[in-house]
Amino acid sequence: MDDVRPETQRLETSSGFEEEPITVPEEPTERLTPPRVIVRFFVIPLLLVLAVLGLYVFFGWLLGTQKSPEDLLKDLRSAYPSTREHALYDLTYTIQTRPEIRNDDRFLQALMEQYRRRQEFRPEIRVYLALALGQMARPESLPVLREGLEDSDPRMVFYTIWAIGRIGRPETGAWLVPFAEHPDDGIREMAVYVLGNLRYAPARDVLVRRLDDTNPSVRMNAVLALAQLQAPEALSGLRQLSRRDYLMGLPRIDATKAEGILLNVIQVADAYAADPELRQNIERLARSDESLKVRHAALDWLRRHGS
Repeated sequence: MDDVRPETQRLETSSGFEEEPITVPEEPTERLTPPRVIVRFFVIPLLLVLAVLGLYVFFGWLLGTQKSPEDLLKDLRSAYPSTREHALYDLTYTIQTRPEIRNDDRFLQALMEQYRRRQEFRPEIRVYLALALGQMARPESLPVLREGLEDSDPRMVFYTIWAIGRIGRPETGAWLVPFAEHPDDGIREMAVYVLGNLRYAPARDVLVRRLDDTNPSVRMNAVLALAQLQAPEALSGLRQLSRRDYLMGLPRIDATKAEGILLNVIQVADAYAADPELRQNIERLARSDESLKVRHAALDWLRRHGS
């Protein structure tokens, strides 16, 4: 499956799952004296034009002052914490628009250095260190990220797990297995999600235990993770998760989230194509689901599996 988007979007850990007729008064009749004519037909339009020009200049200035990668790198190494924080925040967005930064060793080294000094940042800013390193997706940062798994801030741990998963080295799954049983719901959910994406087979036992988790989001991610391992324990959950009516009965699941879950289920269901109930559910999705994306994905799945 594609990487999480810590729903993220989160920096939260949920995920990881309300006229009267208008009457127009008549305008009073008045005689327009020359001063009033000037005000009404010249001064007011002029002010409007100046306001529009002012906005144009402002936004032009705003766009023109976006910092170059070199400036961001300089600010990232600044002695002033506030300057470093602004640079870090900007960098997490610049990486997405300037992908060449991912291959720039200077940024990697600067980010790893700041990650080691993360306690100097405000708690709400620290998480951007993990986000930036995850976006860089460089294996060289894994030893530094591993240190962050011991952070006392659950948000930092959550996004550090995401960053490790984003880099995608299966051997790092061994670091994450204990977090699949962490007391924090969000950390458990993220760990289970990443273990599935890494296809870390030794995590199978802990993932099976998470099928009985108290948090429905953790349970769903455990089903999907086990399906990526082609474990038979995933089948019962896939039968449920392939039904939109079941999903809509779960807490905090709306139509958009249900669509995403259904797409993920279809994506991981190949190993279970021989199961009649699951196939019937996917046929129903292909025939009548409200989402065009889901219908197309289900049709593609059925074509691949002989229908």
